[in-house]
Amino acid sequence: MKRVAIWLLGLAALTAVAAAVYFRVVPDDPGVWHVDPEIAERTGRANDYVVAPDTLTTIASNRASPIFEVPPRELMFLFDSIAMGSAKRIAGSVDDMHVTYVQRSLVLGYPDYISAKSVEVKGGSALIIYSRSRFGYSDMGVNQARIDRWLAQIK
Repeated sequence: MKRVAIWLLGLAALTAVAAAVYFRVVPDDPGVWHVDPEIAERTGRANDYVVAPDTLTTIASNRASPIFEVPPRELMFLFDSIAMGSAKRIAGSVDDMHVTYVQRSLVLGYPDYISAKSVEVKGGSALIIYSRSRFGYSDMGVNQARIDRWLAQIK
């Protein structure tokens, strides 16, 4: 009985290690994940979060985007510099004012994809951001917390 328990524990540990390696090395296909957040189709699960000015998007947002009194390119540069502190750019550029990033969870390396676009609006510029998890149904609020934190850092 003791041998079976040890064998099962070893198998569980091996499975956890294999899963952690898989999630860290799974390729980030820009053709799939670099979407226009203004028109992207939401997952329908509790693992995505959208920030957008209400008047500029066809996608249902969770929160209205703040209006920043800077040109759209400058706003995209500011957002990119904050995002690159913890995420990796996989597609797009600041010059295009449309970028997609990947950020992986600390322990298992689950990838989350964040597509951001800077747009001109009355009074300045705003961001349209679509953050979503690749795996699972719920993200326990991780996407919302990340985007809210990044937006709060824009001065």
